[in-house]
Amino acid sequence: DLFLRGNRWFANEFRSAQNVIQFSDSVAGIIIGKGAIQVHFRALGSTREIGFVDFTFELAVKDNRYKYTIKDLYHNCPTCTSSSPGDLRVDKSGMMFSRKAWDELREDAKDRILTMISSLEKYMKDTSMEKSDW
Repeated sequence: DLFLRGNRWFANEFRSAQNVIQFSDSVAGIIIGKGAIQVHFRALGSTREIGFVDFTFELAVKDNRYKYTIKDLYHNCPTCTSSSPGDLRVDKSGMMFSRKAWDELREDAKDRILTMISSLEKYMKDTSMEKSDW
């Protein structure tokens, strides 16, 4: 069923210590997790890591359908010498990052989130795990 597929996807996708399932209720059909993705930007011909984007991922299943919500996207950079820009929805040009670097960071986060969504969609369609003899 979709809830079990969603749980398996979370277990597969949220594997690091920074990614945690916070709430899972099979009766309500809700799974909520906190995640973090590493983000990068290009400078001087190379790609550099520039911290993480933390987020909340909520998956709800009902009547053989599912929906997901990704929210609270917030940049943090433990290794940066200046304060982190923070909320990805806000224009942060003129702070620690140049406008170009901030835009690249947000674009990289978007690409990684879209990859994660694609992975979820494939997982939710895959019924092969349900046909096990175990």
